[in-house]
Amino acid sequence: MEKLFLTYTNNELTEEIELNMSWSKNKLSRYEYIIHVINHSTYHRGQVVTIARGLGITENIPATDYNFFNSK
Repeated sequence: MEKLFLTYTNNELTEEIELNMSWSKNKLSRYEYIIHVINHSTYHRGQVVTIARGLGITENIPATDYNFFNSK
């Protein structure tokens, strides 16, 4: 996906895209949707860790900060 994002021009990144789903209707720029995708995945990584800790799992929980999670 990173390679796809890098191919967008400034005009394409600022182009507004309409989301018309049964659960959400929105019109944002393409770059705002890209930011949303990154933030939303961070949210869910945090949920998984919270659920694991709630189940008593305390060892080998990975760092979920995007810098650590995405490091190669």
